[in-house]
Amino acid sequence: MRKYSFQIFLFLSIFIPSISLAANQYVRAGATGTGSGSDWINAYTSLPATLIRGDTYYIADGNYATYTVDDAVSGTSVITIKKATTTDHGTETGWDSSYGDGQAAFTSPFNIITSYVVFDGNVGSGSNSNSYGFSIATPANCYQVNRMLGIPPVGYPSLNITGITVAHTAIVNCGSAYDYTQIGIYSNPGTGTNITISNNYIK
Repeated sequence: MRKYSFQIFLFLSIFIPSISLAANQYVRAGATGTGSGSDWINAYTSLPATLIRGDTYYIADGNYATYTVDDAVSGTSVITIKKATTTDHGTETGWDSSYGDGQAAFTSPFNIITSYVVFDGNVGSGSNSNSYGFSIATPANCYQVNRMLGIPPVGYPSLNITGITVAHTAIVNCGSAYDYTQIGIYSNPGTGTNITISNNYIK
């Protein structure tokens, strides 16, 4: 009996450490905690340079810098970047409803140059651009070429990407009043498959 019990313990000690569990991480502009991303008090103040596959990054209302998702693929494991809302925000630790009643606005461009990424503003529909959880902010300088959301951007003609979703995001470019190329969502891969663009506002 003792030998049997020992064998079970040994089996568990060998195999349990290999189990990897997905986690929620938190991003809030102006957070003043430790910056570990573990909850809303200690949230990152911006998306960290390296994102962990399998994890979900909840984003609070606020203004955020331009960003490129470029993390290496690991099988089909997905990186999820999601707008926090009053009903979908992960942990309650440090949560305040004011973090989820508006919009998270990223400075353009926002680029995705890897596979298996979900970028979802979580809420928003119709012609009111402010109702969308995410936005790619109108460029500050309209007297130049502006490409706002690249999947991937110009410069990756041999890149093969798959498994991308962009949803509930408002993309408002400068418009026809400016005699410069103005592009909302664009893609320039060698091969792109399973790219889903749904429930977005593009102007």
